[in-house]
Amino acid sequence: MNFKSLLLGSGAALMVVGGAQAADLTVAEPVDYVKVCDAFGTGYWYAPGTDTCIKIGGWVRFGVEFGEDIDGGPITNDYQFRTRTSLQVTASSMTEYGPLTAFMDYRIESYESLDSGDGAYLDSGWLQLGPIQAGKFTSSFDFGGGYDDDGGIRSDETVDHIALTYALNGFGIILSVEDPQDRTEEHDDLAGYGLSGDEEDFPDLVAALTYSSGIFSGKLSGAFTDSAVDDDQGWAVGLGVEVALDQFAPGDKFKIQAAYADGAPSFIGATNLGDFSAPGNGAGEGWNILASFIHYWQPNLNSVLTASYVDYDGTNDFVPGDSVEAWRVTFDTAYQPVTNLTLLGEIGYQEIEADIDDTDGLFGLIRLQRDFP
Repeated sequence: MNFKSLLLGSGAALMVVGGAQAADLTVAEPVDYVKVCDAFGTGYWYAPGTDTCIKIGGWVRFGVEFGEDIDGGPITNDYQFRTRTSLQVTASSMTEYGPLTAFMDYRIESYESLDSGDGAYLDSGWLQLGPIQAGKFTSSFDFGGGYDDDGGIRSDETVDHIALTYALNGFGIILSVEDPQDRTEEHDDLAGYGLSGDEEDFPDLVAALTYSSGIFSGKLSGAFTDSAVDDDQGWAVGLGVEVALDQFAPGDKFKIQAAYADGAPSFIGATNLGDFSAPGNGAGEGWNILASFIHYWQPNLNSVLTASYVDYDGTNDFVPGDSVEAWRVTFDTAYQPVTNLTLLGEIGYQEIEADIDDTDGLFGLIRLQRDFP
């Protein structure tokens, strides 16, 4: 046997052995990689093996709030350190009836929330199929607040409700049925004789007409609510207009809104003044107005000025402290040194005159916030 024959024989033997070993190897399953979903905007990805698109976001905040011991203000002591987190999850998919979407915003605080009374709570959660939206989200009556952190004195309620929305050529119509307890139950101890909302016989009914085109957007809304006072009912109407002012600087905007309420103080923000609030659904009438302007000095630097006023005159003979008049002015500046990191400073002054007492003073905050994604 020569050397060439020896090499050929050895090679054949190795191929036989290698083939036997390869037959014993387990075949790897194909990997189902996460794919980007661009059907609903940026940040979505397909849940593996489904046609559902998922988006995860939120923020982490650390701040210091301060004030001159304003009992009816945003805080109730001279200062308060506060850490808050928000986890937001959106799930969307297309169906034969239109987009099917679910959303939740779950929040946790380092101490009990002044708004919810709990350190962990669901801020909002809803589902939507085409024009129908149901769950806990911003009342269809509201137009949002000022561009600053405080937002001003106004109706700012997240309520359980179901809404039907129809849009065409810039116009939109919203009809909703809302739980009145979400507007009144958190105020049941205010002003001594708050009404919890349990006494109401039927839900709040809200209708709104919206418009958005070019630099203008607006909303005209109305609400009808049952009231436990003298078996009466209440109603409210609100109007808000927003104008984009990019001719001054990209991103500049101005907003003005006003509302009138008869027997429905929460719809003008009269129930959002701490210990000096009007009862949740007491009889009486009043109005409010709010204006806010945001200016961008640079794409990552802006300032906001917001002013608001509310005057509600209660008429209950057996409910003391149901009338309140208040005004508030705030100024803040926000700076983003890097993407998704915001440094915010705010200073404000408010004065409240109520049947039970009067108060006034400064308040403000300093905050760091990291948004994601």
